[in-house]
Amino acid sequence: MNVTIQQFPGTKLDLELEEGTTIRQAIEIVSDSNPNFDMTGEMRRNSNVVSPDTRLYNGDRVIITKKIKGNQITVIVNKFPGAKVELMLDHGATVSQAIEQAKATLGDVEGYDIRLNSLPAEMNAAIPDNGTTQRIILTKKVKGN
Repeated sequence: MNVTIQQFPGTKLDLELEEGTTIRQAIEIVSDSNPNFDMTGEMRRNSNVVSPDTRLYNGDRVIITKKIKGNQITVIVNKFPGAKVELMLDHGATVSQAIEQAKATLGDVEGYDIRLNSLPAEMNAAIPDNGTTQRIILTKKVKGN
């Protein structure tokens, strides 16, 4: 059967799948061959909200819509020296989750000091959800004399 899966905004993929494949199974197939295809968000099949266990049929179009910015928290992760990345994370996210997502852009962060909003932070620290942009700063550890 022929099915279209589209990340909105983003990429559209046309797939040839076995009859009765679920959306979850289709996502696994897509993820294996397209690691940058983000499959998180609200799922709709032919304009109807569906779950990952929904079976697909020939001609179905699945659209995965990104979560709206207002439903998540904004976190900026800075690596010094290095780069900066802005993330949208679910409420209740931890420093560890933010750093893990940022690694694709920032690279290795092993051996860095971690600060959350200018204060020392542990990896399991919850990121505050107070309506403002949160900042995680990673700095190289400096060896003393």
